[in-house]
Amino acid sequence: MRHTKRFISLWIAGVLLSVWHVSAQGEDLSEVIQSHGVSVMKVPLSKRTALLQRAAIHVTKGDHDKAERIYQDILKGGAESAEAHRGLGLIYWNRGMVGEAFKYYRQALELYPEYVEAHTDLAVMLSNLGQYLEAIAHCEQAVQIDPDSTSTHLTYGQILWTAKRYKASIQQYRTALAHDEHPVDAYVGIGRAYLELARLDEALDALSSALALDENNSYAYYNRGVAYSKQGNYTQAIADFQKVLKLQPDNVSAYFEIGYAHQQQGQYNSAIAAYIKAIEIDPDDAVVHLNLSRCYIRQGNRKAAENTRKIAKQLSDFENNVARATAYIHQNSEKAEGYAYLASLYQQHGKTEEAIRQYRVALTVDPRFTPAYHHLAELYIQRRDLKQATDVYRGALRQMPEDAQTRVMLAQLYQERNQMRAAIAQLDIAQELLEAAVKQSATIQHLEILSFVYAAKGLYGKAEAVVKEMIKSAPNNPQYRNQLNAIQSAQQRERK
Repeated sequence: MRHTKRFISLWIAGVLLSVWHVSAQGEDLSEVIQSHGVSVMKVPLSKRTALLQRAAIHVTKGDHDKAERIYQDILKGGAESAEAHRGLGLIYWNRGMVGEAFKYYRQALELYPEYVEAHTDLAVMLSNLGQYLEAIAHCEQAVQIDPDSTSTHLTYGQILWTAKRYKASIQQYRTALAHDEHPVDAYVGIGRAYLELARLDEALDALSSALALDENNSYAYYNRGVAYSKQGNYTQAIADFQKVLKLQPDNVSAYFEIGYAHQQQGQYNSAIAAYIKAIEIDPDDAVVHLNLSRCYIRQGNRKAAENTRKIAKQLSDFENNVARATAYIHQNSEKAEGYAYLASLYQQHGKTEEAIRQYRVALTVDPRFTPAYHHLAELYIQRRDLKQATDVYRGALRQMPEDAQTRVMLAQLYQERNQMRAAIAQLDIAQELLEAAVKQSATIQHLEILSFVYAAKGLYGKAEAVVKEMIKSAPNNPQYRNQLNAIQSAQQRERK
């Protein structure tokens, strides 16, 4: 079930985050690198250690911009720091910039080939891209370097599980158990692997062992609930999912599984109640809507079923489009249009913050990608955040000072904010650029923008002349006729 996979992904993230640290907390990595003959830093060791620790804290908090500045300062200070390269790799991965992320990780491993955490990070990233053989190769290197590391075996077990090598996955989790008698995550991993192998009794044993060690482990309860559900023991399954909700009240996957258990038993009112609760938390889940539609059908409520089914179809199409865009980005991480397309999908779906983030990633990849500036500014304008919109266009002009259209848009924002001198200054520059462009090659786009600039500056005669030139090239264009009428009306009002 898809919800099982989503809840498992949260558990994986927790396991992997637990291994994120800086070696500077104990033995400083630079000392190890020095022993391998690598020339290291001009930044003093004590200062660099403190900077690495501070950056690591920012990474775990998700404040990637601050962490990036620290890591870049370390490298600019003359340090060949494998840790800084690893940190930058993780930051770029979180931004969706796969190519840049891999570049920094490779540099980290060039500096320090026995950097276990860099190997396991790369393994997870490659696994997420479906490149399982290379991911497994990095895990093999990691366990050879540090065969006694419980966290390394846990990560290796997860990579094998994702690659559907469940028996090998169980072996790695058992190796983790051999090095640490009580790792709850290893028991959960074993339980999940047995679930996939349909060895439900063994899955239940492993997950119960995890709960014996940690009675508040929501992941163990969740997976045990799934095992009970697969056995048809819906009463016990619902009990475990209810325990998940006590620990995590907004867990959508638990509500979905409760709804599914009730649905399998023909208890459609209870199933509908659980699905509706899941939708209240996450209204964009296609699977929940689809199952809710099926329950309505069973109740004979065809109108509600049809409405819910349409929502499920729209959400499913959106998810498929996002998946295709993400796959394109993974293959073309150096191209801004992939991120911009993903941003446009989020924008159309009303996910403004995610759209803003993706447009900014697009501009990080290509600072001269004009469409991203315009769409990003548009989002801020819709939110009435004119200062942010203004900053976006000013950033565009730093990269492309010759872009007349951007200057016109910036002038409009200045006018909206009652900054008339700044608005006129931008229009003056835009007029100069456009008049020069028209002399060389009078494209319709240049004429359209120039007519607007003339009109905005009150040069109605010039604006009228330009629009008449546009009408000559497209006499049947009603938009140009309307524009001419508007200019002539404005000119008459000014004369009066």
